[in-house]
Amino acid sequence: ASNPDTDGVQWWDRAHELMIEHGQPPRHLIPRMVRETKMVPRPGALKLLARLAALDVPVLIVSAGLSDVIEEFLRQHNALTENITVCSNRLNYGADSAPQSVSPDPPITSFTKDTAYRASSTFFRQHSHRTTLIVIGDSCSDIDAATHVPHQHSLSIGFLNGKEIHNDSAVKHLQTYDAIVLGHDGSLEPVDAVIDELASHDPTITTPVLTRMMKHVKAEERRSASKSANPLRTDGSRGD
Repeated sequence: ASNPDTDGVQWWDRAHELMIEHGQPPRHLIPRMVRETKMVPRPGALKLLARLAALDVPVLIVSAGLSDVIEEFLRQHNALTENITVCSNRLNYGADSAPQSVSPDPPITSFTKDTAYRASSTFFRQHSHRTTLIVIGDSCSDIDAATHVPHQHSLSIGFLNGKEIHNDSAVKHLQTYDAIVLGHDGSLEPVDAVIDELASHDPTITTPVLTRMMKHVKAEERRSASKSANPLRTDGSRGD
């Protein structure tokens, strides 16, 4: 049987080896690659990052991708502010603009995000006086990034990315995260609402974000019930 932890790391290792072997991507092409890609920020992401920067809240982005690409993406959206640190796989370039190696070793993968604490030791040392942690992710393994992080209070928020609330994957999200965000667009508005309340320093304030989430859950349940009651879609095709 395959071991996802081992096999996953081997896949990343091989992908990085091929990059080095073929000298790709050249450093000077990364801005163009990012500019021409179809990647877009989640709805509300830029607004949230701007708010966190204004409040001087440190942000750690943990990714199994390439930090060079992530930082360029943020840069092109004027969102690479001083409070942001990217914990990801970084291409180390030589004088000829071709990547010579990738760090860290072993790489950060979708299966090993629990290494983020060690890989970002400087970040956590600088902010050791902060005791509240908000973890945001769209896969159940994303929460592993907080495994070794010391904290007194934490809130984890997961994104379903359009999955049905009764889908097996959605159920696992519900078991993993404190709260989930429904909908295909994966808006960061609920997270923005949480930051609003934390920044207000008002202990008596209610939590509208939880109210909105419950409304989303109930609406999703009504849609699911409606589909079950009516096997025909509005276009006349069967719903099975």
